Amino acid sequence: MTGHELEDRRREAIHQLCLAQAQGILSVDLFEQRLTLVREAPTPAAIGQLIADLEVGTTKWEVGSGKWEAGRDTPDGPREISLESYAPASQAPQSLRMTAIFASTKRRGQWVVPYEIETKVIMGELLIDLRDALFTWDTLLIDVDVTLGELKLVVPVGTRIENEIEDFIGGGKVNMKGGHGAEPNGLVVQLFGTVRFGSVDVRQRLSTEAFPPDHFTGIKGFFNRKREGLD
Repeated sequence: MTGHELEDRRREAIHQLCLAQAQGILSVDLFEQRLTLVREAPTPAAIGQLIADLEVGTTKWEVGSGKWEAGRDTPDGPREISLESYAPASQAPQSLRMTAIFASTKRRGQWVVPYEIETKVIMGELLIDLRDALFTWDTLLIDVDVTLGELKLVVPVGTRIENEIEDFIGGGKVNMKGGHGAEPNGLVVQLFGTVRFGSVDVRQRLSTEAFPPDHFTGIKGFFNRKREGLD
């Protein structure tokens, strides 16, 4: 990614913010907050996360009506992003180790993603959910070490996956689901390591902020959560 490409992405994002503010989707305060963060974002992936809900929402916003289209899965409006939670690359951790040994481990919600994640799964299940996460690099390296277990990875729609995982003595499998035909978001996830009699399940999903609050409540919400991998 060249400096020119990064600045082009930044200008596109600022244009999107201006349109959203002009259409009443963003308040003045939210517009100024997002604008500051977009100008400081170090990578296209970080920029994409800052406007992800707008990219979903503006296609469903009825210009002139001042409301979201009825009968579609849309958010109530763009969320406020905490300035404290958005960390520049210099403050983000370089690496993180995550394990699930005879247990189930989950990491999801809004968190700052490091440059590299080292995993170890032995007869357990590890869920790494990146759909609401904040990225400070264009590339995420994931060192996969799975034995008789499962690694579940949820990434934002448009993420490019590079799979270099080795299947050791058979019995291993890597499943890729969702995201076909989606516009690239600038993020690349590189998978490497070994799977022994286990599996790696990679899915592309929209941010949870792209859905209305009641989408994940009640009986219908139970099945929605299951489908989106939240339970």
